[in-house]
Amino acid sequence: ILDPKLSGGNDAETNMDVEYAGSVAPQADIRMYWNHNSVPTLVNMINAYSLAFNENKVSAISSSWGLGSSNLLNLLKARKVLTPYYSDVLNVVLAQAALQGISEFDAAGDDGGIPYSIGGISGNHVLLNRSANSTPVMESNPWVTSVGGTTLPFSKNFGTSTKVGAMPLGQVSVAKERSWGMDYLWPAFESRPNLIAQVPSLLSVAGSGGGGGFNKLVPTPAYQKDVSGVNTFNARNYLSNLDQPIFDSDLVHGTSTGRNYPDVSADADSMTGYMIYYPMGKINWIPSGGTSIASPQMAATAALINSQPGRKRMGFWNPQIYQLASQTDSPFRPLNDTTDNSNLYYTGQTGTVYNQASGLGTVDFAKLAQLYK
Repeated sequence: ILDPKLSGGNDAETNMDVEYAGSVAPQADIRMYWNHNSVPTLVNMINAYSLAFNENKVSAISSSWGLGSSNLLNLLKARKVLTPYYSDVLNVVLAQAALQGISEFDAAGDDGGIPYSIGGISGNHVLLNRSANSTPVMESNPWVTSVGGTTLPFSKNFGTSTKVGAMPLGQVSVAKERSWGMDYLWPAFESRPNLIAQVPSLLSVAGSGGGGGFNKLVPTPAYQKDVSGVNTFNARNYLSNLDQPIFDSDLVHGTSTGRNYPDVSADADSMTGYMIYYPMGKINWIPSGGTSIASPQMAATAALINSQPGRKRMGFWNPQIYQLASQTDSPFRPLNDTTDNSNLYYTGQTGTVYNQASGLGTVDFAKLAQLYK
């Protein structure tokens, strides 16, 4: 752990990562790399990763912070405040981990398949737009294992109170594990058309989901080529540009190119998620979720597997996991339903081993440890 004076103030995020990495690998030596500025930039991100890789003291690393969308970075590039080679620089640095045998994980994001991105600037106003063509650059980099989100089965009655802090959603049920997208709340919104007007804070809840889609800034990596489901997709429009739920939209099919992400997924929905210990006055335990809590658990699992006697470091997961997922005895369970299984845009693809809502799916880690060479 570096000098605490260099911390950027995101202690809750830090607590969450360390607690849940430690919960999976309780005997691991966890190192936390801090940035002075809590707002990630290309420079401080590169500095943090370079420090970690040059020290070479960790066998797995996880990041919960991104660099923003490709639209944002291209805007900065156009305004000459960001090098036009930012993608190349990022690739070179992150490839160092693969060369050193470090497993590298990154949270795929929590705003679904078509998050808001910057479409332009008018005076002092930023113009936002939803676009599947604007992807988070760090989370979909070809040199990281991108971790998406799922929702576990649950059933809960949230009641109908519209008091401050309440979520008057009535009875909500999810029958089986699915890709993380809040469209399972749509029946509550459809049955009560005025609900969002009564409780506007529900909009922020409705817009949550695991990141996933296509990074068109880079070509499809070799490890993803010829894998069923890669560069094809099923999708539905679940949200309007004003963040309003869309009901009963048609399933569309298509093809695309670039780096498909995420690679794997785990529970990330705060509805079925976690509690982190973070003393704040009278509150010590805070409910939490997000792919940023799933990613450190993946890194911790890699550390556990690495600790097996006589085991070599797993290193960069992606080349092997796509091969293993295509075998009959796969350690992955794809979530391929086309209904009740979305990241608010992409859904499953029937009969494939990959989809952009949850990647290769969930992981049987015991089987992965057995098959991974």
